[in-house]
Amino acid sequence: MELFLRLLLAHMLGDFAFQSSKLAAMKREGWKGLAIHLGVVAAFTVLLVVGYSPRWWLVALVAILPHLLLDAYRSSLNKSSAWGELAYFLLDQGVHIALLLTVAAVFSGEYPWEWFYPLRQFSGTSRLMFLVIVGIFLLWEVPLLERYVLNLLGRCRKESSRFQVSKVHRFAGGAERLVGVLLAARLTPWAFPLAFLPRLALSSDRACALLRALVSALLTALSVWMLVATGSL
Repeated sequence: MELFLRLLLAHMLGDFAFQSSKLAAMKREGWKGLAIHLGVVAAFTVLLVVGYSPRWWLVALVAILPHLLLDAYRSSLNKSSAWGELAYFLLDQGVHIALLLTVAAVFSGEYPWEWFYPLRQFSGTSRLMFLVIVGIFLLWEVPLLERYVLNLLGRCRKESSRFQVSKVHRFAGGAERLVGVLLAARLTPWAFPLAFLPRLALSSDRACALLRALVSALLTALSVWMLVATGSL
């Protein structure tokens, strides 16, 4: 499990926390952007697996190369519809995680289902890494998912922000979701929806605000459940 968390954290850092909108656009334009992105992912992968085992370099290499191939293939696709954008994003992330699970299983000698059923209580390094992973998910990945889902509704679609989320929206929404997690931790798991009420009250477009709040609330609920189940909250 620890090796998988190390690889997943490297993926989350490279694919979300340290991938700007400009770099994401460069990836679609040619190999220069892909090379820079791969270098960032490779650096985090090496930093997180170095010394983990005598074959850490092989672990890093096997984890990095499929990432390059997947990103090169995804960047070449024409995702012209809102449904296509969402489907390709979800499929891309699902394949990335499946590959990381496979690499971790091969090099650790454990079966992935042994890690998740029953869900283990994390401690020490694993708990810290999982907290960072969830934090990146709430601050960087959820805003993208919100945007993809909003684009499914014609009145909420914004072509100019197809692959961009403003820093204001990113961190305001992130603060909102983190408040939801704190409410769940300090009061009751059912209290987290309260964090989304200000957004609904202040928005001029209630339909779009409600859809965004629903997506954000569902993903926050998933994060809260994972944190509680692993003993991280």
